[in-house]
Amino acid sequence: MSTIFAVRGMDLRKARRKPLHYPAWIDVGDGSALRDCLIYDISETGARLTIAGEEQVPDNFTLLLSRDGARGAFAKSLGAQGSMSALSFYALHH
Repeated sequence: MSTIFAVRGMDLRKARRKPLHYPAWIDVGDGSALRDCLIYDISETGARLTIAGEEQVPDNFTLLLSRDGARGAFAKSLGAQGSMSALSFYALHH
């Protein structure tokens, strides 16, 4: 468990995460191509994911749960541990 989310073994997350291996896409909002990623777990308030290739997860982005952009959330990166990045959601994307 990451030290970002734990103090003396206690989980400090606001919402319980559910294991999930689901393809998703990162839209940085600058007109560039969508970046492939894989969500490993998700909750109402955030998720953990890996991004394809050697790219870094941007500070702020839209996490798309469908390639057409119909479902997703605005997200903020909370940091990375190895290849896994944590993020928090701050608004739904419709």
